[in-house]
Parts: sequence; structure tokens; C-alpha cells
Amino acid sequence: QAEDGIRDIGVTGVQTCALPIFCSTIPGIELIGHVPSSDLYQLYAQADVVVSPHHVSSRSTSIFPFKLIEYVASGALPLTTRMPGIEQLSLPSACIFDSVEQLTSILHMAKEVWMRNSSELSECSVNIRNQYSISAYVPKLTHALKLD
Repeated sequence: QAEDGIRDIGVTGVQTCALPIFCSTIPGIELIGHVPSSDLYQLYAQADVVVSPHHVSSRSTSIFPFKLIEYVASGALPLTTRMPGIEQLSLPSACIFDSVEQLTSILHMAKEVWMRNSSELSECSVNIRNQYSISAYVPKLTHALKLD
């Protein structure tokens, strides 16, 4: 995070088509556009805030965006719409938005939101990295394949 506030914001999700209009309403947000998958992790590492706007519908009730798990693990401030399964990440309620207005409000206060929730967010990040790391999967695979 930049000393003077939020530096970079990354966004993915099914509602990204409205982002150019939305981003133009908040000073300091730069919309990068499409980025090759190979460059995403470098961008996550540089971002202060990452946003995952998803619209829950009858088609998406069983879909959980893995990008959100990557966002939480990155250590940036993850902001997301409410969706099924979100409680598994144990995100602070300040990171979940239900409307564009609420997202706008959170973005204007992003530095304060981060500071108030930093220890909880760090714990979420560590838990996600431990749960989804290769070292966490090896014992599960070994047991599933009955190699132990």
C-alpha cells in the first residue's frame, strides 16, 4: 500500500463490463484492461485493492470464483460481492459489498478499511495459502490415492 493511500486496484468478475463507467467516477483508479494470465500474479502483488464483482443468479449459485481465493492470498484488500460460499474465507464484513454505491464508499475509505481489518485479513491470507498450497495438497492426494 502506498504511504499516501491506495495505489492500484485489480478487478475481475462477471460485472466487469460496467467498470469503465464506474472507474471514471472515482479519482485514482486506473482500469488496466485485459491482462495475460501469466502476468496476473505480478499485478496482484502490486495491487493494494482487488475487486471481484459477481452477480449471483440461478446459473451461478454453485460457482465460486477461484480468483477471489487468489486475491485473499495476495495480501491486498479483497472486495467482493456477497455470494454462496463466501463465509468459507472468513473475510471481514467490511470487504463485502452489495451495491455499486457500497463499493464506491468502501473504495473511498479503502486505506481505513485495510488498517481496521489488517490483522484479520493477514490471518485470512495465511489460512488460504496454507489450505491451497502444494504442501497442503500432497498429503491429501497421497491419502486419496492410497499411497500412504
